[in-house]
Amino acid sequence: MLLADIMAQQGRELLGAAAPSDIDRKLIGLTIVSGGLDLTAMWLNGDLGVGRDHFTDFFTGFIQASIHMPASLDQSAGSSTAVGLSSAVCCRANATPSARKKMMNSGPPR
Repeated sequence: MLLADIMAQQGRELLGAAAPSDIDRKLIGLTIVSGGLDLTAMWLNGDLGVGRDHFTDFFTGFIQASIHMPASLDQSAGSSTAVGLSSAVCCRANATPSARKKMMNSGPPR
């Protein structure tokens, strides 16, 4: 079993009925695992020029934002999904930890 599959399965168990669809969980898992490995390797190598706290906050925010990504895609039907989604992810990822927690409790970005 791939690490992304394990992540998708755990997401289903943790989120229950609020979990994204099977295919969206797989896409999210693959994106986080594959991208996360590259990003972490670059950070460890000193290629990103950011400190531990910023890196950790960014990556944590990105993972948290991904939970609401499928809902954002559904709401964006007929509009510029890529622009709206990337803006939502960037806003959540760059927010302070307390602001991110508030966003997570408010539901998907609109």
